[in-house]
Amino acid sequence: MSVTANLRHLVANYVFGRVQGKPSTSRFWYLPEPAAVFDGESATRYFDDASPSPRYVMNYRAKLRYDYAGEDGIIRLNYGGTVGTQINPLAAFEWALGCHDRFRDTGSETHRATFLRYAEHFRADQSADGHFLYRFRWFQSPAPWSSALAQSRGASVMLRAWMLTGDERYADAARAALRDFERPVDEGGFLVRHRLDGVPYFEEYPAQPTAAINGFLAALFGPFEVGYWLNDADARGVFERGLDALERLLPHYTTSWWTLYDFDPDSPLPNVHSPRYHRMVTDYLRVLAAISGRAAIAAWRDEWAARDTGINRTRAYALKAYKKIVHR
Repeated sequence: MSVTANLRHLVANYVFGRVQGKPSTSRFWYLPEPAAVFDGESATRYFDDASPSPRYVMNYRAKLRYDYAGEDGIIRLNYGGTVGTQINPLAAFEWALGCHDRFRDTGSETHRATFLRYAEHFRADQSADGHFLYRFRWFQSPAPWSSALAQSRGASVMLRAWMLTGDERYADAARAALRDFERPVDEGGFLVRHRLDGVPYFEEYPAQPTAAINGFLAALFGPFEVGYWLNDADARGVFERGLDALERLLPHYTTSWWTLYDFDPDSPLPNVHSPRYHRMVTDYLRVLAAISGRAAIAAWRDEWAARDTGINRTRAYALKAYKKIVHR
């Protein structure tokens, strides 16, 4: 898009859309999403309080404030323009996980039933190769496409549906969601070798690999949960190999004052995280450090948390806004 078009999109979506309360993408994504597992004590709660099913490692309860849904009850995001209003699997899975955790908090049968309706919708819609499909074009990703990030969240939804119902179809769906994590993207999977040093990682956007670090970090949660709660050796292997790759990659995303979002080859300047995303990826590291016990990941968690200062946030806002205006 041109600079003018980029600026018009930013104002419409991030200013007027949020102020007017329209069902824009930012209205959903900017709802709070803190880590629920972030240290030894919270990790113990996660493992010990798993009957009938564990609360998710991130807290998505605030996502339930978003209520723009279709006749089928599944939330939609309004992208505007030619994309229009669409089901985004990742957003729907986060909403469903918030609904699951509200059920666990209150025992509400309404929230339990709603969560299972989401699980059944996406189980029935899962492709033969286990993918949860985005049915709209997104930049260089032609419809239908799938993402390691959405696959991971979907696996966590299916896992909980299995734990709540005992229906093996959900366990099968959880395993199938992770089946292509170590299949190269040119063969229809999610595995890409990082352009800086060849480290294999799981890609959020297989058609346009940019090595977005938030997508890789969060993509590790599903393999961990399926490996642990389903005692699945394949998923455990995916998780451990993913952690090995992460330890090698994290230094590349760390600047002297902040963190980087990705390595988009088309970007005219380094793509720093927005302050919101910096906090989010730091929370992802909190989760991974707590569930893995890896000292190296805990050290990077502390490094990134220390960079979250007022002056650095201001600098990041300015650079991010400039990039969105001149690029996207």
